[in-house]
Amino acid sequence: MRTYVTTLRQDSKRCLILKAEKVPDLPDDLASSIKDDDHYLVRAQLAVEGAVLVTTDAPLMDSVKSHGLQCMTREEFLAP
Repeated sequence: MRTYVTTLRQDSKRCLILKAEKVPDLPDDLASSIKDDDHYLVRAQLAVEGAVLVTTDAPLMDSVKSHGLQCMTREEFLAP
């Protein structure tokens, strides 16, 4: 946990803390195509220009991509 805090969370070039009231709501068609538990992920993505969602959830990935948002698998993200 300490490594996470000191190398990522406290590095403003690598971590952006978003407040729930500051992120946009999802468009209805996008909200209805993803699970409620995943709304916060896509809302965060919409709040940051150029953000890419990284997930292992294939249905989430399909929905996000079908709405023109960038998404990749964890394996793609971690590939050298």
